[in-house]
Amino acid sequence: MAKTSTKDMTRGGIFPHLFWFALPLLFGNLFQQLYNAVDSVVVGNFVGSAALGGVTSVMPCINTLVGFFLGMSTGASVVIAQYFGAKMGAELRRAVHTSLVGTFLLSLVFMALGWTITPFLVKSMQTAPTVAPHSITYLRIYFAGITGLMIYNMGSAILRAVGDSKRPLYFLALTSFLNVVLDLYFVIGLRWGVAGVAYATILSQFVSAVLVLVVLGFFVYSWTQEDSGKEPAGQRTEHTTKQHTSKSQSKGKTYIYATEEAPVETFPFDPNTADSTQLLRLGLAPWQ
Repeated sequence: MAKTSTKDMTRGGIFPHLFWFALPLLFGNLFQQLYNAVDSVVVGNFVGSAALGGVTSVMPCINTLVGFFLGMSTGASVVIAQYFGAKMGAELRRAVHTSLVGTFLLSLVFMALGWTITPFLVKSMQTAPTVAPHSITYLRIYFAGITGLMIYNMGSAILRAVGDSKRPLYFLALTSFLNVVLDLYFVIGLRWGVAGVAYATILSQFVSAVLVLVVLGFFVYSWTQEDSGKEPAGQRTEHTTKQHTSKSQSKGKTYIYATEEAPVETFPFDPNTADSTQLLRLGLAPWQ
């Protein structure tokens, strides 16, 4: 593969690889929780108690969605990691494209379904009547921008599958800071209330999704360039066979044999000086 931030974890000690790979994941989970914490703090201090109750009451629903998307992206990353470890560039690109396109289409379904059933979800959680309007506002805006969340989770899982767990952390740290700035601007500056913190969240998630897609696009391009410079295996074998055959036909009968090091080779065979059983003992299979 081309030289990128990917890491081959099949070589070297197990513990150092796991430690340095898992450390960004730990900090990433902290930044993920920072989104909800900042929303609650800003709303509680600058909007009111009812708005704070509306935001906090839908957190179990949001955490369930995040957990579902993480599980889905983990399943896709298993397949991608196998292709990456096997250096199967074409299958790797196909798996990455399929995962991203499938995630985008599924996000459209969640967007429409979530917007429709939000009042039912709020009612099923037995939210207080004074809090319910704020809950519906926050959750509907969250569902409207759920594409950014899903694309980021899938994209970061793909990066981790190829050994890059640092860049998802950098992107999450950057957008967490952006979320704080947008929360304060939308709530204090524009006075959008609960809708302001919801818009700040989905905009920050869209930024992280774009950053992940840019990095993935660079990786896919590098994999394509790597494979385009290689001659297909079938053409190399055919070329080798013709070359050896032309050399051997001038000396007599031509025999073809196969080994692990040289898939197809040819050599001259003189029945007066050698026996075909000798070839079988050497693990060679002659064909006249």
